[in-house]
Amino acid sequence: MKSDCTFGKKAIATFFLKFIIAINLIPFFCYSINDPDTLIHQGSVWKYLDDGSNQGTLWRFASFSDSAWASGPAEFGYGDNDEATVVSYGPTDTNKYITTYFRSTFNVSNISLYKGLRMYLKRDDGAVVYFNGTEVYRSNMPDGTISDTTLSSIAISGGAETDFIRVFLDISTIVNGNNLVAVEIHQADVTSSDISFNFSLLADTDAQISRGPYLQQSTPNSIYVRWSTSIPEVSKVFYGTSLAYTDSVYDSSLTYVHEVQLTGLSANTKYYYAVNSSSGLLAGDAETFFKTPPLPETIQPVRIWTMGDFGTGNVEQNQVRDAYYNYRGSDYTDLILWLGDNAYPSGTDEQYSYNVFTNHYESILEKSVVYSTMGNHELFFSSAVNQTGPYYDMFTFPKNGEAGGVASGTEAYYSFDYANIHFVCLESNIDSFGSANTNAMITWLNADLTATTQHWTIVYLHCPPYSRGYHDSDIYPDMIYVRENIVPVLESYRVDLVLSGHDHDYERSYLLNGHYGLSSTFNTAMIVDSGSGAAPEFYDKVSPNYLGTVYAVVGCGGGLEEVQTTWPHPAMFSSFDNFYGSMAIDVNGDTLTGRFITKDSIVADEFSILKHGHIGINENNNKNSLKVFPNPCIDKVNLYYAEFQKQKVNATVYDMMGKNIFSFDIVNNISEFDLKDFPTGIYLFKISGEDFLESVRVVKLN
Repeated sequence: MKSDCTFGKKAIATFFLKFIIAINLIPFFCYSINDPDTLIHQGSVWKYLDDGSNQGTLWRFASFSDSAWASGPAEFGYGDNDEATVVSYGPTDTNKYITTYFRSTFNVSNISLYKGLRMYLKRDDGAVVYFNGTEVYRSNMPDGTISDTTLSSIAISGGAETDFIRVFLDISTIVNGNNLVAVEIHQADVTSSDISFNFSLLADTDAQISRGPYLQQSTPNSIYVRWSTSIPEVSKVFYGTSLAYTDSVYDSSLTYVHEVQLTGLSANTKYYYAVNSSSGLLAGDAETFFKTPPLPETIQPVRIWTMGDFGTGNVEQNQVRDAYYNYRGSDYTDLILWLGDNAYPSGTDEQYSYNVFTNHYESILEKSVVYSTMGNHELFFSSAVNQTGPYYDMFTFPKNGEAGGVASGTEAYYSFDYANIHFVCLESNIDSFGSANTNAMITWLNADLTATTQHWTIVYLHCPPYSRGYHDSDIYPDMIYVRENIVPVLESYRVDLVLSGHDHDYERSYLLNGHYGLSSTFNTAMIVDSGSGAAPEFYDKVSPNYLGTVYAVVGCGGGLEEVQTTWPHPAMFSSFDNFYGSMAIDVNGDTLTGRFITKDSIVADEFSILKHGHIGINENNNKNSLKVFPNPCIDKVNLYYAEFQKQKVNATVYDMMGKNIFSFDIVNNISEFDLKDFPTGIYLFKISGEDFLESVRVVKLN
């Protein structure tokens, strides 16, 4: 766990930023600096009992005598070789003790000085924490009464074993004078290889930010800023096109969960912002900013980061994140798409806190808007039918058409526009959603896709129509429904890309059209383009039909699972069951490129879709004697025509919108042309004479 207090260049810069805000915005803003008091230090000495006994409930109270218990400094445990105090698991490694008990005390002289408590807990596998005999927190433990034989909910691994969980607690859980902390650590099974426990407790004199800030639902003129605080607080956001923060929004209502909409913004503009409480700055510096979307149908580069099934808390989750960060470099990420099952194992608010919002994606979520679709694991505690539960409490999605598209009236499915792209989120947990809601969604989907005039359409949903990962799309009901009922609608409107998760692997299809049955019915007639999609075999979608859709499963952002023995699905061009990773999508004009980036920063798969106007040429309709080399090229390209005659031969170069770039006469069999000043992309060279017409594509690289 990183220290809460650091002092360096960034700390100095932050201090002066806070000072500037305080000076310029009084009386609206008042800043104070107060360090927390440490009540229990990490690594403190605890009393502990590791004999496998049943201690009942009395051990949780200060009146209980622990004089016979052993004592030692944290960290406690066995099996990880990082313990300061090794505890016993009993006489046999095939039937280890399930529960180990810990007790410590601290003194509070003036509780009125404190606003709240901040607890940091390291536990492997599960824990229950008591203050003065009252339970204040449990982690990875089942509901109901806890006994010495209660197993934790799951066995944790990776980062979940080593990271500290940060928990904010109400000050009413402690008293002036002596206080007792009692913690019981539970194993997931009696053969577990290790156990860990460490703990610290801080008393805060001011409100602390417990989640965020993170960004939601952006339009060219507005955006939502969301965050949570450790105690009920007012909501304050300062913002502007510079760190001077020329504008502000204030809501005096006291709340833990804050949601502030900034309006009146300019399109395609960078804004800095700061989040504040009544007592000071919570978050905001030169790295806290966002960019508003451009106007719809604007043609400019757009970067999207997408993945599903990632919030496991393991080491690989952050390695996937870091690989994407390395890939993007200093480039801005315009949008983030989460494909469901974002926080394991069951999508609770706590699991979102420590598997998503803490020690994982903070630096990108404060800059880039995230949109999500609901996974089946979120269904444990959230309802798509009623839009209730932690999933819907923490997100703000455009159900009323605020960001483009047709209003859906529900956050379970919705649409929005960004630049020249139309995005559609669908609810694919069909069994739980019910037939009436699903039929309403399909009716809305038809209306939404009819209405859009955007050049590109990207659809994302949790359950894929094609997969032979852990779930077989020939068997899994929700996947069958998607394939038989939703895919025909998407393809009838020429959707370009469909993203999903659910299966913990990577699968990417050919350019497809018309496969709505079992995998045994798949045939080559359903493949619009059987190439790789990578240069120079880009997938072409030509007007007026724009036929073909690429389907991608990107469910390996934090976990891998076994796949079917019949893996891979025949619709897939590229399939990996051994790579953790995510996908970066770049859209620029008529080109959409997707790249699967593994946790080791390898681009394991790449494809591009070219969507352009048909320029009325029947390519290679003659003797196929026209050749260009090198192809792809960086600058100079040679055009060779084997059938050159002593007649007038004309060459014309088109871009992929069918625009005539330039024309010239050919006077030799081979001619050299310099394309170094041309933008990266695809160009069509056409030569024609009195009795022939031939053409060939040329790929221009940077």
